[in-house]
Amino acid sequence: MRIHEMRTAIKSCIMNNWKVRVNGGSKDDLAHPYAESGVGQGKTTSVRSLVTDPDLLSLAYELFNYDKDRLGFINFSLAQLDVNEYAGWLVPAKDGESMRRLRPMFVPTEGCGIIFADEVAQATLMHHNLFGQAVDEHRVGDFIIPDGWVIVSAGNPLSARAGSNKLPSQLADRFCFLNLEVNTDDVLSYYASNNVDHRITSWIKFDDQHLHNFDVSATGNATPRSCQRAGVFLNMGLDHSTLRGMLNGQIGETASASLMAHIKLYEKLPDFDSIVKDPSTTQIPEDRGVLFALCGSLASKMNMTNCASILTYIQRIPEQEFMAFMLKDAVLRNKTLVTHQAMKQVLGSQGNLKDLLL
Repeated sequence: MRIHEMRTAIKSCIMNNWKVRVNGGSKDDLAHPYAESGVGQGKTTSVRSLVTDPDLLSLAYELFNYDKDRLGFINFSLAQLDVNEYAGWLVPAKDGESMRRLRPMFVPTEGCGIIFADEVAQATLMHHNLFGQAVDEHRVGDFIIPDGWVIVSAGNPLSARAGSNKLPSQLADRFCFLNLEVNTDDVLSYYASNNVDHRITSWIKFDDQHLHNFDVSATGNATPRSCQRAGVFLNMGLDHSTLRGMLNGQIGETASASLMAHIKLYEKLPDFDSIVKDPSTTQIPEDRGVLFALCGSLASKMNMTNCASILTYIQRIPEQEFMAFMLKDAVLRNKTLVTHQAMKQVLGSQGNLKDLLL
């Protein structure tokens, strides 16, 4: 399942559950999503993005008169909570003779939103038994979870070797497991939208095998999360040896060697000022690795002033995949580019280019 499909599935579950609870429906009609994937693949980010989803906000207003511009979002790790902390700490009651429990920190009292329970599989059996009540009965002990809040769970599979435990069957049976797989285009779209260093995006576009090769015995792997962090390292002004050592520890030695080799290709790029001043005659590289580096660089530098020149230049590359990669990356980084007349002309004249951008 791709990340946008998982997001759509979770959104549909939230809308369904709101309607069921408001209409007094059966708990058997509720859907309990569980996002499952390897480490660092974007589960939390995807679910968190739903707090500003217009369809959810509209339905929240319709059903609960909720008029804020974003849903609430409570993110907690089930595995990191003490069992007593989850259930609510016991404190002396006012009568001095009995005990009462404090409201757990993840149980809201009002409003609408998402309770994101992460690292469910890493928790203990006692946690799982307690959590089953929240999923099935929408309460923790005597503390009722308001109808406007929906629980979304997440965890890593046993195969990820992330300290996961097998979920007890009575809990697993309540979940709809949404198995997320890494998709290169989804990762690149996220990176461009969040201005991740263009050298990372062009490297992955050129050599994406590392995203899909997870070595459970290694300390560093090229997951979407770790590659994004690698982009931060590239801008620390580090010498070659220090940078290589940090990349080894973040994305693994094999991926690090590939990334460093790709960065070396940037030395072969045509002069950017020459491209802008003379896009019709400036040399086009022939090496595919250099072309991907070139497209990543141009995408990061394209603006409303140089857009026409860069488009003139990039259209001279015979293979349309390079143009599609550059345009998608550029537009996601700077959405105003779609209003440029030259961009409109290119998108309108390049046949199936729009399909390639999707």
